[in-house]
Amino acid sequence: MLLFSPEEIVFMTSVIILGSVVQGLTGFGLALVAAPLLALIQTDFVPGPVIVANLLFTILVTMSDRSGIHLAKLGWATGGRVSGTFLGAWVMIYLSKDGIALFLGIAVLVIVVLNSLGLQIAYTRRNLAIGGLLSGFSATITSIGGPFVALVYQNQSATAIRGNMAGLFLVGSVFALISLYAVDKFNWHELVISAYLIPGVIIGFAFSLLAKKWVAPRFLRPLIQTLCGVSGIMMLFKALL
Repeated sequence: MLLFSPEEIVFMTSVIILGSVVQGLTGFGLALVAAPLLALIQTDFVPGPVIVANLLFTILVTMSDRSGIHLAKLGWATGGRVSGTFLGAWVMIYLSKDGIALFLGIAVLVIVVLNSLGLQIAYTRRNLAIGGLLSGFSATITSIGGPFVALVYQNQSATAIRGNMAGLFLVGSVFALISLYAVDKFNWHELVISAYLIPGVIIGFAFSLLAKKWVAPRFLRPLIQTLCGVSGIMMLFKALL
């Protein structure tokens, strides 16, 4: 028995395809696109099932862009991501999600504005660890964790951006699901509805491979900054509405 109507299935598949193509180009964006739109069908899609879709997509991207992965520095970002994930799950028990989302949205927008005015975020171990921490914390609370670490990677090659962020999200998504399960936010129901997103992930990955050939590398950095700005605005709307 289907849990959703054919029209809803077509809609959710289209949303995941679009999010997958965006993430296939910039290294993140699947959750940014999918989370608010899928929540229109059922709020239980966020955050667990969206994280499952992101996990599957990052496995595919990690295999595709593994040549660009810098394991030494990725370890720092991953350590921060895991720490931020557990912190976010713990905070969800005690504090308002809306208040946290408001703070995170403002933080993203401030960083984007400063970055557009010339602030350069150095590609260092410390910044990767901080970016990973904020990414894991934000992803667990809002399903959107890409901007904080994407702004650290933005001046690297396209392959390095996609490969390293995919590797980061792969580990981060696993720990996020474990954390959500531990606080009773991801159970059998969320796992079942996650299955409806898998076809969109596979189709979206195939389309993203084609899209990479059409978008010139020089457009990648402004695209990442724009996407980060959009994510910050969406966090604010999520908190205020």
